[in-house]
Amino acid sequence: MDEDLQAGDFIISNSNSCVKASEMLKIIDPEFYQNLSEDQKKEFDNMDVNIPDLNDPEGSSEFNIKATKKESNSKTGFEIPAYVNGYADCKYDSFLGLTGAFYEAKQTATLIMPQMRTTVYLNYRLNSNYGWNDIGSAEETATLCTYLEASDIEGNPDNGDYQAVGCYYGVFPPGYAPPQSYFGSSTSPIMTLS
Repeated sequence: MDEDLQAGDFIISNSNSCVKASEMLKIIDPEFYQNLSEDQKKEFDNMDVNIPDLNDPEGSSEFNIKATKKESNSKTGFEIPAYVNGYADCKYDSFLGLTGAFYEAKQTATLIMPQMRTTVYLNYRLNSNYGWNDIGSAEETATLCTYLEASDIEGNPDNGDYQAVGCYYGVFPPGYAPPQSYFGSSTSPIMTLS
């Protein structure tokens, strides 16, 4: 089975629950996890990730996290905040001759991040009487960036329910805490095609 589909299935089976970030990373991006320092692995081992309720018709839409860096000058101490926001969306649209279910996840930071990774999964079900199936995914990784988007299209989609699930993770610049690393997820509202 494709690694991304295994990761999507993990998210589906853990809907509306809390898991450790390291558990998700080992499935979603094992290479990223293997290349982390031991301190970063410990951070992810101790970090909880709330997987949204995939059956919530409104979705969770956004992921937000804040970290701060303590600084001082000759007169006073102060903090410099940094924010990361993630967002997932799914919509039926036509673009450049393609018609389908466009799905995306994107994250934006208020400062240049050493590393960011965004993954989006597309879930499908015939209707609310059926369980979700992961039918597609897209991912992007970048270094020294403030914005990162992963997106794709399911062309000529069948009737039924569709939902995008975004996973966002990365590393804050040195000196920012807590945490030095971050991980979050969000879901789009459920889109029904009939």
